[in-house]
Amino acid sequence: MSEQFTHDLSGQEATIAPNLFPATPDREGPTIHIIGTITKVLEDDTEGTKHQRFEVRVDDVHGNGDDYSSQQVPQKRDFLKVAVHYGTDGAGIGEHPIPNLQTGERIELQGEYIRHAKVLHFTHHPVGYIEYQSERYE
Repeated sequence: MSEQFTHDLSGQEATIAPNLFPATPDREGPTIHIIGTITKVLEDDTEGTKHQRFEVRVDDVHGNGDDYSSQQVPQKRDFLKVAVHYGTDGAGIGEHPIPNLQTGERIELQGEYIRHAKVLHFTHHPVGYIEYQSERYE
């Protein structure tokens, strides 16, 4: 399987891996809050809507709301891919990606967890946010 990792939450197209993420802006999974460590910084996806991409090792995880179940969320020491929407369309964390992402750094995230793809997305308003190096992005 190729490592495709793009998605457009406007409902036009969605591809995290071939045919694994439906082309809809509707919520797919529970909202979770993670404290983790960045393990890999990937190249930004700049085709279509822009997404900053990286991987995180989960150090702590908590759920939000009725859709949360400990069996539906990652466990400590699991690895997740994170897709952070940014750009001038007003739908992500802002015009620019998070600066200076580095492996080994602590990061706090909240967003929607897509279990079958091990992806955290919607890491921006209204569902989520990111805290990194004392800055909050939403």
